[in-house]
Amino acid sequence: MKNTILTFLVFCLITNLSNSQEVLILQPNARMGQDAILHGLDSQVDVNWGNTPQFNINSWTYQGTPGTVRSIIHFDYSEIPEDAIIISAYLSLYSWGAENGFGPHSTLSGSNECFLHQITSDWDEQEVTWNTQPSYTEMGKVYIPASIDPYQDYNRIEVTNILKNQLNSNNFGFLIKLKEESHYRMMSFCSSDHENSRKHPQLIIQYKVVNPVTDTCLVFQPGPREGKDAILHGLSSEVNTNYGENHQVAANAWTYGGEPGIVRNLIEFDLQDINSSLKVEKAILSLYAWDNDQKEFGQHSTLSGSNQCILHRVTTPWEEDKVTWSSHPEYTFENQTIIPSSDFPIQNYPEIDVTLLVKDMIKNPNNSFGFLLKLNTEEYYRMMNFCSSDHSDPELRPQLKVFCRFHEEVNDPEVNDIDKPEEANIFNLYPNPTKNQLFIGAPENLNYTIKAYQLNGVLIQEYSISGSITELKISNYSPGIYIFSFITNDVINYQKVIIE
Repeated sequence: MKNTILTFLVFCLITNLSNSQEVLILQPNARMGQDAILHGLDSQVDVNWGNTPQFNINSWTYQGTPGTVRSIIHFDYSEIPEDAIIISAYLSLYSWGAENGFGPHSTLSGSNECFLHQITSDWDEQEVTWNTQPSYTEMGKVYIPASIDPYQDYNRIEVTNILKNQLNSNNFGFLIKLKEESHYRMMSFCSSDHENSRKHPQLIIQYKVVNPVTDTCLVFQPGPREGKDAILHGLSSEVNTNYGENHQVAANAWTYGGEPGIVRNLIEFDLQDINSSLKVEKAILSLYAWDNDQKEFGQHSTLSGSNQCILHRVTTPWEEDKVTWSSHPEYTFENQTIIPSSDFPIQNYPEIDVTLLVKDMIKNPNNSFGFLLKLNTEEYYRMMNFCSSDHSDPELRPQLKVFCRFHEEVNDPEVNDIDKPEEANIFNLYPNPTKNQLFIGAPENLNYTIKAYQLNGVLIQEYSISGSITELKISNYSPGIYIFSFITNDVINYQKVIIE
């Protein structure tokens, strides 16, 4: 067992000094929006449906011929600052609400429940077809329950974890498909090409930018003496061999002299400096590619397919100088983090978001013993290979940055704990739409804050309120769509208001 990991306590040099939470509302129109239908009917598999006003998911028959339809959508995240901490992300889809086109939602033969997936390859709205549809992952998919009404809107589908993965890797958007693609079932929404801009798909992202004045950054990048990492080699001749003093951090499935073997890796950082006075807000793991193709395991490889990897939290202890494949520690799938497939053999991964895993480690210190790196699909021949804490170049060793705030400074009611369950919306804004009057219905004797945002996320007014029914002064608001956030008990709820 190595000595305590050296930790540097630094203040992160970030140019944006804001420590308040921001809201980005994305609801692009036909010119800016990117969404398309993938039509699986035999006559349509090579036809592009990038300009249709519908966003449809179904399995149906068309004049007796069966066909399956899926839909894909992409949002531009370029307005999110690089150092932002994502608090939440909610997707809203608005029903087609008509009998024309594909028609409204349908559960004619059974449930039309769907799954929303993260897309893992690129696509072009004006070119994509069923036959060229992008790849997607089953990892982290989001469940969309069956409709109970043909014209049901789906407000606030939580996509926080998928969005974090998109920001951490490549953002190719979302794919929605039926859970069971059996005829006759359908979900039918409006796309960004719909004539009614209020019904375009909408994504609301809440984030916070790290503040160097109040936010502390703990940086862990230990060397050979303090670092703790080890390879687990599954080749039959190596299952009892310890690889704690190796220059690599590897995950692969390969053959060695014709014999197959699977390799995984353990990494542990000493997090004892993150005590009860600190609140973890973001954690970033950086892994740097092994750059020698002729030495050790070699470079990243996708020879037989994707080398996408998974980071798990290890739940049983292990010793760096003793652990082997045969004494493999246990791990959990809870809050596992995806590392996307590499695009080239020498690819660094400097921004792996491990916030949820690190929070779990801080919360459960008695059953948290670092990370396990393994291929998502352990099939030959696939590999990821990085530098370990034993590497001769200190800049290439694994690094963990943990952004924290002192608890006594976290008295802003907007600071959400992502582990808390969402509180039911107890507020009512009416009339909606409205022209010059807007009332709030709320429980008596409740103190809360309201913030009004334009659709571009700009805060235009803030109210502190106590009482059951209150009128908001909106005479100076221009006609348009506004987002009102209600902040109480460390929970934020949103409502959209149309001012005519």
